[in-house]
Amino acid sequence: MVDERIVIPGLVDSTQLLSLDDREAVQYKIADTVVNSVKEALAAFGFKDPVIIVIKSNWAEEFVKFLSHPIISSLLIMLGLAGIYTEIKTPGFGVPGILGITFLALFFGSSLILDLATWFEILLLFLDWGRFW
Repeated sequence: MVDERIVIPGLVDSTQLLSLDDREAVQYKIADTVVNSVKEALAAFGFKDPVIIVIKSNWAEEFVKFLSHPIISSLLIMLGLAGIYTEIKTPGFGVPGILGITFLALFFGSSLILDLATWFEILLLFLDWGRFW
């Protein structure tokens, strides 16, 4: 965010953007210190003998992270819609319908887990599809 009202004497006036590296930020008193690790940061803020707990993600979290990648989620929605469309245009129920439902379930399931979508939005999508059937 750029605030034109801020002027830093000796550096910039109100018409210029300021870009500093870590050493310059400390030199011009924009930053207090530079640290290279969590332990150095805790020591800089005065914490003595802290207990550091490292939490690693499990396979399910990694799977949802994979599904929410922009390329993968785009593929899931496209393949899901293509499967449903193919199922509508062909007689009977078969592989395209099952794959379409699976891809859409993966897409919307990962969005629900990450709170990027709600049940209401998914219901609206299916209600919108319902008027074409």
